[in-house]
Amino acid sequence: TPIVVKKSGSKPKFKSVKADDGPTKAFPDQNAVYRSVLRRNFVIIESEADADAVYKSGFFGKGSLRRSGPGQTSRNEIFYLLLVEAFYLLSVEGYRCLTIFDEESKRFLDEESCWDRFSNISPRFPAEYAGYYKLRLNGWVPKSGIKFGVDFVIYVQGPAYYHARYSVIIVEREDREDPYNQRGDSWVNLYTLMRMTHNVSKDIMIIYLTGDFRQFQSDKVRSLKCHLVSCRIATRWTPETSRESAIETGSE
Repeated sequence: TPIVVKKSGSKPKFKSVKADDGPTKAFPDQNAVYRSVLRRNFVIIESEADADAVYKSGFFGKGSLRRSGPGQTSRNEIFYLLLVEAFYLLSVEGYRCLTIFDEESKRFLDEESCWDRFSNISPRFPAEYAGYYKLRLNGWVPKSGIKFGVDFVIYVQGPAYYHARYSVIIVEREDREDPYNQRGDSWVNLYTLMRMTHNVSKDIMIIYLTGDFRQFQSDKVRSLKCHLVSCRIATRWTPETSRESAIETGSE
């Protein structure tokens, strides 16, 4: 089946989805502070009350033994945040409600030390955060896409309301210059992802980053909303469906 790649312009266009359609932009209690611990490669919220509040305020985090948020207590279950979620809650205006204690260094992380620490844990953290920030800014709720072999899957409002609409992969400038990259520039790789996501009723969204986010600069991180991002949607082209759409719009 042919693949159609549609350009979405310099800024992702999300049709009728607006930021106001998504979860709240700030916690109800503006003075709330939630504690978390960076344990090895995971940011963990140990308090059940804090975990519940964080999840309900924007579908941040996940229970380790379930598909979504925190549930009944279990000795073997933890509630954890993705690195990008933790940094978002630590740094973005309107939130800034999370403290992160690093068990390795035995100290609390500020924005700069957190950025460096997370970048050491995951070399792709800067790129993933840039994509995550842009998606949140446009009203989407991104969650881990590792189950589908992608960076994120994104929801309208949240997983409690709708199934994920798109599978998202983040492509850095360095990826595009690498002939062995697996990030969507190869038609074979793209078609493999297409087959996988089509089986779960999703399309592929490819976000191309135009800047270098590897070196922390507070002004750059806080101005990501102004940074140009090229976005494309890849869908499977069906002749019958496309022909019917063309007839309805009078283009044939």
